[in-house]
Amino acid sequence: MKSANPYLTFDGNAEEAFTFYKSVFGGDFAVVLRFRDMGGGPPGTPPHALDRIAHVALPLGTDDMLMASDVLPSQGHGLAVGTNFHIALSPETGEEAERVFTALAAGGRVDMPLQPTVWAEKYGVCTDRFGVQWMVSYAGGVQFTASAPAPAGAPSTSQYLVISRGQWDPTLSREQIQSAIDAFYVWLDGLVADGRMKTGQRLAPERKTVSRGGRVTDGPFAESKEVIGGYWFILAKSLDEAATIAAGNPCLECGLSYEIRPIESQRASAFTVTTETPSERRGG
Repeated sequence: MKSANPYLTFDGNAEEAFTFYKSVFGGDFAVVLRFRDMGGGPPGTPPHALDRIAHVALPLGTDDMLMASDVLPSQGHGLAVGTNFHIALSPETGEEAERVFTALAAGGRVDMPLQPTVWAEKYGVCTDRFGVQWMVSYAGGVQFTASAPAPAGAPSTSQYLVISRGQWDPTLSREQIQSAIDAFYVWLDGLVADGRMKTGQRLAPERKTVSRGGRVTDGPFAESKEVIGGYWFILAKSLDEAATIAAGNPCLECGLSYEIRPIESQRASAFTVTTETPSERRGG
């Protein structure tokens, strides 16, 4: 193991906190990296959040490092004071990264599966069975460069709405379904952390439909018997790529299906063909 260092998480005040720590411990920052330095930050990051800290490191003595970053609420990240810290491990090899990560996660929880990122060949986050949070990062041959622009002509990333439809397969046990649900949240959290999804919401069973003349019925899907359980967002370069990402959802094996729809950036207009345009007016 090359090193084991504390890694802290803040909600927009990492720079303030580390300015304070620098006044206490002395020395100079080894690195200060903002989200705007990472090619504009993850897709969907609002401009006001780009100055948040993506990574900061302050040497403590000759071998140790205090590190931190800010969360990005726009990416579905949250922070709970009291659990906003990890121990960051830097293994010597990829094999050691796999072994340590698997051992630490056993009996605990995988928060982000070990996978390639822009800064490491293998990076993962887990919580062990004692509630201690760990980051395992093996850089390998990755040479991360801040502010690396996208290649000229590269397709931009768009936001796609993912709608969960259907009901659980009645032939499956509750234990089987719960296992899929648990796997779904691990899958979702990993994609959110990797900047490829944004969290959405579950939808409660209660519902009403309001239609012409203010008429209220017990919809919205009472007539069609359609069941929509929730929605999320995928960040991808095409509808096909978004569908490929959604195909990894563990709940598909339990009877649910997912509709992926591009999000329109333009306002509605009666003079352009949209979802609401009657079929007899399309093509004319």
